[in-house]
Amino acid sequence: MSHSMSNEEEHTTHNQENNTENITTEEQTQETTQEESQVEQKIEKKIYPVSEILYEVAQISTILIVGKLDPDPAERIPAEPFYGYFFTNLAKRVTSQIPTLAVALIQNQMTLCINPNFWKEDLDNFRFKLGGIKHEILHLVFDHVMTSMRWSNKRLFNVAADLVVNQFIPRNQLIDGVVLLESFPELKLLPFESSQYYYNRLMELYQECSICKNGEKDDNVSWQNLQKFLGDGSDSQEKHIYWEDIQKLSEAERQALRNQQKKNMRKIIKGSKLPGNFPNEFREDIENFDVTQKPQLHWKDILKVFASNSSRTYIKNTLKRPSKRYGTSPGIKIAKKQKILVAIDTSGSIDQDQLAKFFEQVYHIWRQGVEVHVAECDTEIGRTYTYKGKLLPNMTGGGGTDFNDPIKYANDKYKPDAMIYFTDGYGDIPYEKPKCKMIWILSNNYAASPEEMANFPGKKMYMPG
Repeated sequence: MSHSMSNEEEHTTHNQENNTENITTEEQTQETTQEESQVEQKIEKKIYPVSEILYEVAQISTILIVGKLDPDPAERIPAEPFYGYFFTNLAKRVTSQIPTLAVALIQNQMTLCINPNFWKEDLDNFRFKLGGIKHEILHLVFDHVMTSMRWSNKRLFNVAADLVVNQFIPRNQLIDGVVLLESFPELKLLPFESSQYYYNRLMELYQECSICKNGEKDDNVSWQNLQKFLGDGSDSQEKHIYWEDIQKLSEAERQALRNQQKKNMRKIIKGSKLPGNFPNEFREDIENFDVTQKPQLHWKDILKVFASNSSRTYIKNTLKRPSKRYGTSPGIKIAKKQKILVAIDTSGSIDQDQLAKFFEQVYHIWRQGVEVHVAECDTEIGRTYTYKGKLLPNMTGGGGTDFNDPIKYANDKYKPDAMIYFTDGYGDIPYEKPKCKMIWILSNNYAASPEEMANFPGKKMYMPG
């Protein structure tokens, strides 16, 4: 009996050892498989030099501007200078932090971000690269980036915006799987319509099908494709997520960015024609932009008032005047440069429309060649910075109004040649007295009356219209 038990124990022990060996072998196999998988992933995700990407970007700029000649007609690429000049002037950044090709707001300027692996592997020929660049440019051109926050269903708008821009790109420049009109056959969408039109039609489809029971709309190709395009992994959603930083800006900051972009486009159009398939209303909007954005005040004449107080000088090279000391050209010229403090009332009584108009005028002051230093203020100064033609994001303010802090800042710290204060004028008469010349620029919307401003120091001017 005991002998029999011993045999059974030995048999059980032997089986347990075999099982242990098998488990160990399986774990080792799994570990080996995981290691091999990680190695394969590292091999698959090749690292491309930034210099190589930038070289190809420069080639694309040239091809867009002058075209590509080739003995084979199929390989020829026509010149498209509008896209070329726009792309040349667009800031670019090669980064792996963005999965594809996308426009983002970086350091207060619109920037095309390029993922090196997407650029080299997904956009694996020059035509696809051209199409990808045009796609992002067109989102800027048609103002999709600035206006996306207005739509209640932003994911649906992303698809509608892609429907608009992809119609302006030749089909052989688009990669597989992008949003096209034929992606929604049941809707019978009209070509070259606005994003509003496509958004409304897609919303009708979404509302109709999203409440259907499982399997009820399985034969509806439009609904199947819309679900795919609305998914987290789709290009329509991944590429547009970076527009959210722009949505955090105030309306005034967005308007300033929009105006700057239109100015740039106006310059580009002067040197090149718009693509022939662009909508007429877009052409008229850009062509009339100079008329609508002229300065409301004659800053050249206004700034002459301050000229006698200008105390800063700078040295400037000139070809017209040879050097008296060395007899060489170019010589040097001593010139004066005005130093202006611009105070912007950002209190709660100033709405976004007024702020946009204020900063539009700040831009025109800066264009006169003066040094402009901005102070954003309500009851106190929120921040100060040297203005260089662009707004800084995240404007401060929103509280009450006290005019003393900016005047004290001018007197004790910045010491400008002159001070310009943009405001609606509602606040107590300042007890601080400016040591420099000063002008109050009053908004035309419900601004304080001349009688209410009578005892304020300095000159007063009202913005027209």
